[in-house]
Amino acid sequence: MFGRKGLDAEGVAPARQNRGVLPAPVTFDVTPRPGKMLVGIVFFSAGAALIVMKLLDPRGVTINGVIELGPLGADILYGVLLLAILWLVGLGCIGLARSFGSKVLLTLDNQAITGPNSYLQSGTRRIAFGAVRSVDLMEVNGHQFVEIVGADGGKIKIGSANFRVSTEWPRFLAEINARMAHVR
Repeated sequence: MFGRKGLDAEGVAPARQNRGVLPAPVTFDVTPRPGKMLVGIVFFSAGAALIVMKLLDPRGVTINGVIELGPLGADILYGVLLLAILWLVGLGCIGLARSFGSKVLLTLDNQAITGPNSYLQSGTRRIAFGAVRSVDLMEVNGHQFVEIVGADGGKIKIGSANFRVSTEWPRFLAEINARMAHVR
């Protein structure tokens, strides 16, 4: 969470103390990596094939020896799982297409931050630093994510894994800290 001392993260430089000097604009490349997208597509496609095999099996299913589903219940369960997996394959395909398209950039200038509204969506949003309602830093399984919410409810979401150069993540956190401290 962003507080009076900035984002609370390890290894992040403290906010700049000189409030009279405007920082230079900084741009980070957050274009999806094609290798990661291909691995995800292959992994989830294999899962979809497994679920299709289970869907074609005419028997029911017992879950943890407690819940028994007949053939219709098993078909419904596997159908829902198949839809969820195909959705993930679709997200991987979108990410793969975006990785070969134009670059996705995260820009911090003197007045605002411009970046993707979500991890895989193609839309971008610009939020003025003065209109930032909250900046949340989250960690899930060793990966950090930042969600910046503007006064109008618009969001910019970015994760440490989104950066093409992984060493730029701490620099991004330091820059967002410095720019938010400059506004506050």
